[in-house]
Amino acid sequence: NQLPFHFGAGNTQPFAIDNEQNIIYVCGCYKSMAILQIDDAHKNEWRIINNVSDTNIGLGSRGVVINQQYHIIGGDLRNKHLVFNDKTEELDVVHDFDKVPNLKINTHQMVKV
Repeated sequence: NQLPFHFGAGNTQPFAIDNEQNIIYVCGCYKSMAILQIDDAHKNEWRIINNVSDTNIGLGSRGVVINQQYHIIGGDLRNKHLVFNDKTEELDVVHDFDKVPNLKINTHQMVKV
């Protein structure tokens, strides 16, 4: 299945794959997220969540799944570590890097778990 149009490759939004649960997470522009559960029961259909806070994170962010949770780290518009809360369908702030002087988390390549 294809992503909705506003999740196009030109937007360079962070995505991550949860190999244990067979889920693909994509953080889109315009306060949207898409989640694809890859199995027969869900028929490989995208679950679109609208009105998600903090999704306008800009360029250079990275998505990663840690302990079956989708994390977004950095970005030139949101210098934060966010985690997707599946119950509230919001991005919760784990760390706000703007509070650290002279630190900009943009295009990171490593996460310590």
